[in-house]
Amino acid sequence: MLALLLLACSPATTADPSSEAGWDQGKDARFDQLVEWTEQSMAEWGVPGAALGMIVQGEGLRAGLGVRRVQTGEPVTPATRFRVASLSKMLTGMAFSQQVEEGRLDPDAPASDALPGLSFADPAALSSITLLDLMSHQSGLQAYGLPSSCDEAFEQMAPILEERAASWNLWSAPGEHSIYSNAGVSTVGLAVQLATGLSFPEYMTSNVLEPAGMAGASYDPNVASLGEYATGHSFDMAGDGRLVAERDLFQRACAAANPASGLIANLDEMLALAQLLLDEGAPVLSPEGWERMTRTGYGDPEGSIYGWGIQAGSYRDHRVLTHTGSLHGYQSILYVLPEDGLALVVMLNSDHGTTLVPEPWYKPTNRIAERALDLFLGLEPQERSSSVRAVEDWGRYVGTYQDAFDWGEQVVSLEEGGLVITSTEDGQRFELVPYSQDRFQYSYLSSEGLTYWQSIDFKQEDERTRWLLSTDGLAERRTD
Repeated sequence: MLALLLLACSPATTADPSSEAGWDQGKDARFDQLVEWTEQSMAEWGVPGAALGMIVQGEGLRAGLGVRRVQTGEPVTPATRFRVASLSKMLTGMAFSQQVEEGRLDPDAPASDALPGLSFADPAALSSITLLDLMSHQSGLQAYGLPSSCDEAFEQMAPILEERAASWNLWSAPGEHSIYSNAGVSTVGLAVQLATGLSFPEYMTSNVLEPAGMAGASYDPNVASLGEYATGHSFDMAGDGRLVAERDLFQRACAAANPASGLIANLDEMLALAQLLLDEGAPVLSPEGWERMTRTGYGDPEGSIYGWGIQAGSYRDHRVLTHTGSLHGYQSILYVLPEDGLALVVMLNSDHGTTLVPEPWYKPTNRIAERALDLFLGLEPQERSSSVRAVEDWGRYVGTYQDAFDWGEQVVSLEEGGLVITSTEDGQRFELVPYSQDRFQYSYLSSEGLTYWQSIDFKQEDERTRWLLSTDGLAERRTD
């Protein structure tokens, strides 16, 4: 099965876009229906371009929709590469699993053993956590901390991380909270580099990408930009839909970010990754390595959905292995349903499109993915329902939350219009929009004037709300 797919996944540079008219439409009526719905939705949302692919019982289905750059109007083709952002973490998890199996890295040893040149703000912190903690987002390490761009040579990874890590904090004790941390995954990538004696991209190319049938994928924008790629687009969603910024492949092109978000790939290469996951990691991973990578429940008493670069969950009672990716101007998603022999890849060259409909915080990639699963699982489409607590129960969130580091004090109040969060340091107030049980969102304007959405998670303990978590910090509720 894998061999058949790999024949279809030949390097993008050999593809003749003119011979791909229609791509794989006409092979499956359900896929044709999905393509038509996606085209209509993209027009409604204002999303410029998309690469959409599926594997259904071993057969690949692909479609390119829209344009790879608004200003010039070239169509998306099989050769078009996208920034896949956090889907990169799946591949880093595979590299980590390989090194664990070869005995070069011990997932349960203090992380300081594998990272001798690294030190956090608290010099003892790295000794209190493990590489397993870092890879499964259970270390308590802060969410962000990687540079947004690098002036240094692209290949330099260790010096950048060593400089950055000196200011990083553990927001909580290991295993106490699931804190999704790009910084944590990048440190695991550095551990792989140090253990193998190869640069991270070199190791990944020869030991993960090539065996996976992804030889054309790259972490180097200088290489990827020589071919055909989709320009990322950021639109003013809350205003008139104007194009605010174009994003090329060099944004966040920093070696330190490669393990967490650096991969650049086309649709065939990402479908090869999807097939690899359907084949339980073979030939890149052994059965034992696959089991380690997909195991969840590390730390966090509430139960973590994170494996090693993979999120495990379900969609309408069907088991799903997944990850999403988001980088200014780009979105991506990969869904794999092992028991159903089904996989889906969606890559877009826009943050959210030009509008905030139908649900501003719910990404177009998720909408497309759920539509695809409904069609191919034979399920009736359903409106996305929220499991948020009843409004009369929102009083449980009210209180003052104190952060130990940079976030400061946050006050949550229940007002006539709903929940509001206020920073006591700068007085900023944001209305909270319900998303799911104990999770809310608020919108804010970036320095570019773009509207973005921030998640707020209220975490329970002893039948009451005790913690407030976002990518800005983790704050504990005061009891006085």
